[in-house]
Amino acid sequence: MKKTNSNIRVLLCPLDWGLGHATRCVPIVRELLRQGCEVILGTTGIQEHFFHTEFPALEQVACPSYKILYPEKGWHMPFWLLREAPRLRQVIRAEQLWTEKVVNSHAINLVISDNRFGCYSHKVPSLYITHQMRIAFPPMFRRLERLGERYHNLLQKPFAQVWIPDLAGEENLGGRLSHSKIDAKKHFFVGPLTRFAAKCASENAIAQDIDLLALISGPEPQRSLFESKIQLVCAEYPGSTVLVQGKPGHTASEPVNAKQKIYAHLPSEELRQLILRSKLVLCRSGYSTLMDLQALGAKAVLVPTPGQTEQEYLAESLRHKGFCGSMLQEKLNLVNLLAESKHAQGFQTGHSSENLLETAVTQALSLI
Repeated sequence: MKKTNSNIRVLLCPLDWGLGHATRCVPIVRELLRQGCEVILGTTGIQEHFFHTEFPALEQVACPSYKILYPEKGWHMPFWLLREAPRLRQVIRAEQLWTEKVVNSHAINLVISDNRFGCYSHKVPSLYITHQMRIAFPPMFRRLERLGERYHNLLQKPFAQVWIPDLAGEENLGGRLSHSKIDAKKHFFVGPLTRFAAKCASENAIAQDIDLLALISGPEPQRSLFESKIQLVCAEYPGSTVLVQGKPGHTASEPVNAKQKIYAHLPSEELRQLILRSKLVLCRSGYSTLMDLQALGAKAVLVPTPGQTEQEYLAESLRHKGFCGSMLQEKLNLVNLLAESKHAQGFQTGHSSENLLETAVTQALSLI
């Protein structure tokens, strides 16, 4: 494709609560580059190494970090949010000042924020990406979700457009979370955003020689607590296992036995091949992970991060649809995993986002 937007510079800033927001920005970066834009990445922590692996030629600028450290007990999460709220507001203010500074210093024409409320500019158009138009509340507070939805909508005011990485119809992944009842003209469904190319028919013949693939993700300390439990499961699992620790730039720990392989991190294409070769995937129910699994039609058992109501809702919803199994982290052991794996029928493939994303990027560039 002829590059027609070579003078347009885009600042893209993913949230640093884990690596998922960065991974789902990969197709956006690819489409921006395909349409001729120059992309500058606002990164922090492990995002820097991840993007350097995926796009080594792109410039990165250090972005304010939220430095998220989740509580060890899931039921502590509401109290943690109340305690952390003032600090989070300070980070939002800091990232807004940072964004304006980068817009000036790098002659930015467009800002794209993945779930960073403060990454917008008063000088150039800004876009906001979220899969949670409605924030999942605990069951006892479910009636308050509409208030949360309206508050979230207010936070989107500085942004010219809001991109939702899901499908508008019934064949969606996010359920009630991604489908707001507030009718906003600036909301655009851009389809599932995954760094992986969708599984093609010829790949159905790939031999599945990995019995269990375990993917670790998310903020500490829950990331390490999850890995500790998975290490025990992999040591007992009746078959070959592969563990990917989700730690870009780190060296993998030593495997506990000969049938287990451990990787600290893998480039996207290598991880894609591992998923295609795996009979079962054990992982979190983070939305970015689910979009990746859906693209490849993977069979999975999901373990929500304790206290993350969004992940709990998604795991429950997808299990109800028959796509996957799910269990609480506290109940993760070999016996329960084998029992729950019977519910992992596999994600439905064929939901391409290419045309939706291409159209969304073209429309966004027209705002400049």
